[in-house]
Amino acid sequence: MKKILIGVSILILITVLAFKLVNVLGSGGSFTKTEHGGTDVNSNSITGVYRSSVDKTATGHPAASGECVHCHEEHASIEGSEPAPTGGPDDYLLFRANDNNLCYECHTGSLNRIWPGSGALNYDGSGHGSTTALYNSRDVKLCVQCHNPHGAIDTDYSATNPCPRMTKYIEEKTCLSNGGSAGAGCHGSSGNPTGSKNIYSLFYSKTYRHPLSIALGGTTVPGTHSSTEAQTQGWNPSTNRHVECVDCHNPHMARNYGTAGNSTHTATGATYPAPTNIASRALLGAWGVEPTYTGIVWPNPPTIWTMRNFTTVDDTANKEYQLCFKCHSYFAYGNTPPSGYTDQSIEFNPNNKSFHPVYQAYNVAPLHTNSYTTPSANNGNIQTMAAPFNTTSPKTMYCSDCHGSETDTDPEGPHGSTNQYIIVRSTSATNNTLCLKCHLNTVYAPASNPGSGTETGSRFDNQTSGNNSANHYNHVTSRGKFCRDCHAGAQTLSTGNSPVALAPGSAHGTNTVTGFLNGVNINTYTPGNCDPACHGNQNYTAGVE
Repeated sequence: MKKILIGVSILILITVLAFKLVNVLGSGGSFTKTEHGGTDVNSNSITGVYRSSVDKTATGHPAASGECVHCHEEHASIEGSEPAPTGGPDDYLLFRANDNNLCYECHTGSLNRIWPGSGALNYDGSGHGSTTALYNSRDVKLCVQCHNPHGAIDTDYSATNPCPRMTKYIEEKTCLSNGGSAGAGCHGSSGNPTGSKNIYSLFYSKTYRHPLSIALGGTTVPGTHSSTEAQTQGWNPSTNRHVECVDCHNPHMARNYGTAGNSTHTATGATYPAPTNIASRALLGAWGVEPTYTGIVWPNPPTIWTMRNFTTVDDTANKEYQLCFKCHSYFAYGNTPPSGYTDQSIEFNPNNKSFHPVYQAYNVAPLHTNSYTTPSANNGNIQTMAAPFNTTSPKTMYCSDCHGSETDTDPEGPHGSTNQYIIVRSTSATNNTLCLKCHLNTVYAPASNPGSGTETGSRFDNQTSGNNSANHYNHVTSRGKFCRDCHAGAQTLSTGNSPVALAPGSAHGTNTVTGFLNGVNINTYTPGNCDPACHGNQNYTAGVE
């Protein structure tokens, strides 16, 4: 009998200690500072975890919101409407099996409040939610790969407060360095799951990149992002610039085109043809802003904006530039761009004399034909653009056609580059590869003189008359001039005689001249008359648009 009493006493002691431990980790410690525990990222009191089948008013089993029993059933008598465990209790005394369905009991429908796209309806079809890959011997798609339901301390954020949104690590560390070891996350440089992309190296090995953290040149402390960062003008001002992975990618909704790991910025596999400016599925779940350009002329920015939430797959109203504009325009910082920045919403205004077709194609009023994208009698039925811009008009393009890694095999998107402004090719004044990525070198830098009367497709070549030197071969190939001597060199016409590196925004758009004739060596230009710094004023008859 004494042995039995001793055994019962030990069992009671273990039970008491167990509940003391639960109290430390659950109702005490950092748990009460989490969303589950009843506190949001701004230290405001919220409802906390609450499963209706464990009614906080239930007779005999009161369970206030934020209590452990909404997930853990230390006594089977609590039960609820969920399926009863089979073969014994579920792991950690959870009310159902420890998989995503446990989370979906709350994070679905009207309770889908923590993040847009939470819950089975969106997440299971996302790139993360549909993958069969493993990370650390567990399914990548498990919610707990990124989230700690009890809250987690990351000292890079705070020594006392758990990470916002109950992530295991602060912000980009969850994506790039999960496990606490730099570069060892799902999108790190080592130990990647099958089909994932090494994004870590694009940020930490490239000279120019979006500054995700102080270590990458960011000016703010971790944790700047919060649930109260509303979609309102002035949200990302010059005095508080910040950026995180989730500004562009919603981890609960972003997806690919059916091939593992193929969440690229191209339109391959979608229902619309390339090239395009329609937001790719990698951006699904993010948000952007659409400007109103009616009556807006250079140098005024648009001041009326419409929110665009990228919630529908392949929605043709969602554009990649809308995502970029929310940080790189008047919408983010008003009339005061950060040092070294320009307002892209001014530069891509379709009312400008020249612009790259990021916002609007050239053949939409107001009409602009800076380069021929469709064969016609006007350009001798000669294409001037490389694929995929050499097919039927109209043509638009992505910001990420020019902004991204200099290595074509790297994951697409403006993560990082060895070139300034995160450009895919050299920004050197004496390097034409950026322009010739899309504009055919056989037209704009031909190896041999096409000869008199030979059509090349350019308005500046043998469609012209009055000066046989007025062609690209004579300037680029023979005399060794560079694209930015004549095109997209600066936003103001200059009187220099040597090329300079690409000026911020000068290749986006300008209202100075047509045809992007805002090169560093152009004093004045009109079609048929050029007054450069490198030679005297020249008159010629320009080809027909």
